[in-house]
Order: sequence, then C-alpha cells, then structure tokens
Amino acid sequence: MTKESVKPLPSGGGCKCAVDFAVIIIYYKNMIAATKIRIYPNTQQVEKLAKAFGCARWLWNNSLNESQKTYQETGKGLGHFALNNRLPELKKSVDWLGETHSQVLQAVCLNLSRAFVNFFERRAAYPTFKSKHGKQTIQYPQGVKLVEGIKIF
Repeated sequence: MTKESVKPLPSGGGCKCAVDFAVIIIYYKNMIAATKIRIYPNTQQVEKLAKAFGCARWLWNNSLNESQKTYQETGKGLGHFALNNRLPELKKSVDWLGETHSQVLQAVCLNLSRAFVNFFERRAAYPTFKSKHGKQTIQYPQGVKLVEGIKIF
C-alpha cells in the first residue's frame, strides 16, 4: 500500500487505510467480468492482508529462484504441479507460511507457471522477482459472497 491510498474512514476509528481490490473475476462462455471495489480494512484486517501479501511475495521469489536453479542443473524448470508439490514441505519448514490461506499460495504457483508459459510463447517478459515496494496482489479463487448487490470475499 502506498501513502497515496491512505484516507480516513468515513465512520471514523479503525485503520486509516483504503485498499483497492479487483475482487471478482467471473468466467462466462466468452467473457470475463471483474468487479473492483475499495475496502476500508480495520487494523487487524490490514495486518492479515500484509501477512498474506508477504507470504505470496516470498513464495513467488522462492519458487522463481528454485525454478531457475532446477533449470540450470537439469535443463528443465519446475511446472505448476511441481511448484504445488513443494507447498507442504515449505509450510513445515517456514512456520509463518501456514498462516496464509492455502488457495492464496496455490494461486501464486499457478501465476508463476503461467508467467513462464507466457514467456516461452513470447507473450511476456521473463518472470522477475517481486519487491515489497511494488504492486501487492493476492487471489482468493473461492469463497466469494454477495452482500447488498456487491460481490465480495
């Protein structure tokens, strides 16, 4: 989150952070629909989001590094299945990684494998390491609820 996104809550109290989220991506037959909303998380929610962002970023960087090492040693990188199979071991060895929802971590593995596919099909640049100061994103593939006509988590 940047300083530009910090605004006071309309109700007062709680955390003074505003966070933009592209919340829903719904796949129809030939159409993708997305809903973008602004949320005002309280202090506890900001901490939980920060942990999730940090875990996702760490997993991306760790998986990218491991994929590069594997490619140098064997001539083949790690695919989506291999990246997902690493998750249980990583959760055991890195305690705080287990605090994040498993679907967030699985989405990171899927995104990294898609990034490599896009690179090899010349649709995108080579995947890069994520920075704490860059755009922070996480995905929750399931668990969407409809509240007052707006789809949210």
